[in-house]
Formats: sequence, C-alpha cells, structure tokens
Amino acid sequence: MNPTSHQDIEYSSSKTLKSLSVITSIAVFCLISLGGIVRVTDSGLACPDWPLCHGKIIPPFEFHVIIEYSHRLLALIVSCLVVAITICVFRLPGHNSGLRKMILVSWVLLGIQILLGGMTVLTELRPEFIALHLATAQAFFGVLLLLTCRVLIQDSRKGTTAALWLADRPLFVTLILIFATIISGSLVTNTGAFAACAGWPLCNGQLFPTNHLAGIHWLHRLIVLITVLSVFWLFLSGRKQRTKSLSQTFILLLSIAMTIQILIGAATIWLHFTPFWRAIHLTVSALVWGTAVINFGLALFNPGNKGTLRSSA
Repeated sequence: MNPTSHQDIEYSSSKTLKSLSVITSIAVFCLISLGGIVRVTDSGLACPDWPLCHGKIIPPFEFHVIIEYSHRLLALIVSCLVVAITICVFRLPGHNSGLRKMILVSWVLLGIQILLGGMTVLTELRPEFIALHLATAQAFFGVLLLLTCRVLIQDSRKGTTAALWLADRPLFVTLILIFATIISGSLVTNTGAFAACAGWPLCNGQLFPTNHLAGIHWLHRLIVLITVLSVFWLFLSGRKQRTKSLSQTFILLLSIAMTIQILIGAATIWLHFTPFWRAIHLTVSALVWGTAVINFGLALFNPGNKGTLRSSA
C-alpha cells in the first residue's frame, strides 16, 4: 500500500470516527431521557418479558408499550453505533491504546447496562436495580463523551499521561458530586421518597427530616447543595483567570444548567410531582452531567492545558 492510500484510510477512519462519536453521544443522551419518560409514566412493565415484548418482536400498539419498546429499540441502535465506533477505532493506524481502552470500557458498561435492563424488568422494577441501571447509563454516557472529546480535540495517536486524570482535582471532585447527585435522585424516585418532603427548600416546613423516606429525600438535597457549591467555586475560579478558553465557556454552561436543574427540582415539588416535570428534571440532570464530563475532557485532552494541569496538581 502506497503512503497516499495509507493517509487516505487514516483520514477517512478518523473523520468517520468523529461523526459517529458525536452521533452516538447524542443518541445515548436521548436514551437516558427516554428512560426517564419510561419511569415517570410507569411504563417499565408495559413489556413484562425481556428481550421480547409480550413474546413478540413487534408488540401491541399501546401507549405504555410504545414508550417502553421505543426505549429498547433506541438501546439497540446505540449498540449498533458502538459496534461501528469500535470498527473505526481498530482501523486507525498507529498506536491507539488509549482509544481502544476507552471503547473496551464502554463495551463492558454497555453489557452491564443491557443485563441490568433485563433484570430490572424481570424483578418487577426493584429500586436498587433501577438505580444501578441509571448509574451505568450515566457512566456509559460519560465514557462516550470522553472518547468524543479525545477524537475531536486531540490527535488519536497521541496518548495522555495517567497523572493528568486527577490533575484538575476541583473539576474531578465536581464530576463525582454530580454523579452522586444523579444516583441519589434516582433513589429518591424509586423508593417513593420524592413526595416525602412536600416543601422546598425546607422539608415539610422543617430543616431536618422526621422519617426514613424524608431522610432519603433530605440526603439528596444535601448532596445537591454541596454539588452547587462545588460548581460555583469552579465558576468563580474561572472568572479570576484573565484569558478566556473553551473550558471556561463550558464551566459557565455547567453553572447555568445546574441553576436550571435546581429550579426545575423546586418546580417539581411545588407542582405536586407531575410526570412532565419529573421527566424534565432527569433530562436536565443528564445535561448537567454531560456538560461536566465535556469540561473534564477539555482539561484532559487539550494539549494546551497540560502545563496548567501539571502546575495545579
């Protein structure tokens, strides 16, 4: 093979990989949002079996069945997209161990996610399986976003030192807090604790909870408070820097998304936990998580940030 053909294959694979990574990340975001709709509309058991629905490939055309089955079909599409990304990654010439490790991690998470989805249905929506299902979905979403950041920002043949993964500690801590917020919010919904605190910001007019379910809800609010403080600390730290960067723009977007999420959470309580606001609340939480992961990816894979990250470590 002549050098020109080799370069053409590399360019084609890289260009396809970039497009597929963006499309797959958007599809996973839609999948998480649709999963929230499945949950708030009580459509999780509309298909009582798995992987078929009522023992059929094409199920009955009923409202709840369509919602649940659409979620399953979108999950299948995402799986096919991950297959396509995997092919592109392994077709890239040169040393791509970082990308290959990320795609392998995504396959592990996708496999766990599929199994948890089946177990969630077969165990008739046990809260712990629903929470694990959501946690794995968000982790899968995060890995895909990091992979997307890498192929868009950095030459895929260049590695990143392991030390940089924890170099930007405030951003990494914020990322963990946002993930904890999402999982604790899932436990609030799945344990029936979402209505245990009828007011906001107080819980039934009190500062501290008075029963078990209210305690679960109160713990979620406490984690949210700590997360908000962490996000706005990032925002204020970014404002002190004289130079503007794409990372600072995403920190601003993260702050805005977090503020909107808090307002939606309050509105959900004030409007008596209507399904619409509960679904929007979950969708915006995925948006907050995605924005934070992209911000971390910018800090991690942008070559211009490496000197700054080392000096802050």
